[in-house]
Amino acid sequence: MLTIELQEQAKLEQEDRKIFRRVFGTEDGKNVLTWILNECHYFSQDPKELDQLLTAFSNRLLGKIGINQPFNLFEDVAVRVDNANDRDLDQIINTKLEGGSL
Repeated sequence: MLTIELQEQAKLEQEDRKIFRRVFGTEDGKNVLTWILNECHYFSQDPKELDQLLTAFSNRLLGKIGINQPFNLFEDVAVRVDNANDRDLDQIINTKLEGGSL
């Protein structure tokens, strides 16, 4: 059951999201957000680099923007799949090797 308090909290959170989107919605803001997430090792697949507190902070930051929230998961995953590419592998494959063959 929804309460007045819950609705008021939702309104406050919505105002916060507007601010966070305005700040991180610019090109500079997106670059800074990417830097923050990278510094927190958010994109790392190496368990030795992962830190629960930094991961939680990254998820909270993304939540404040409205990215990480339960009703947005399918859209978020769809955008990530649509943005998938092989630039990382292409760079390795297309780099001229020095000193002979493999």
